[in-house]
Amino acid sequence: MGCDAITDDEISLLKEIAKCKKLLSAAKALYYLFHTISFLFKYADNKDELLKLNNSLILDTIEKTQAILGTKRILKSMGISCSKLYYWIEKKNCQNSIFQLFQSRHPNQLLPVEVDVIKKYLLDERFIN
Repeated sequence: MGCDAITDDEISLLKEIAKCKKLLSAAKALYYLFHTISFLFKYADNKDELLKLNNSLILDTIEKTQAILGTKRILKSMGISCSKLYYWIEKKNCQNSIFQLFQSRHPNQLLPVEVDVIKKYLLDERFIN
């Protein structure tokens, strides 16, 4: 994947990985898998449609792997811009809103927790009629 500098701890870790054949083969397999998927995804005819249909899966994957691979590297390999990523994150967050309005742009709306409290009181038999 490339790196700027390797520390002594990382070198010792790489040596330990090289000693363990199963771990080394798994790392190689993941490396090839990542590059193959990146290559296929790069030349897909319906890339925009794939992104649109699977944006929540992509967001979850980025969230789980960004500490290891880095957000910029992941976005570059998938061909996704930073602005599109942040739009998806904001859109995902607004799904929690009743009217699907962004909380940051429309701050006067009720929070999901507040809506749940209101629902609880409306469904409580003590307060019927």
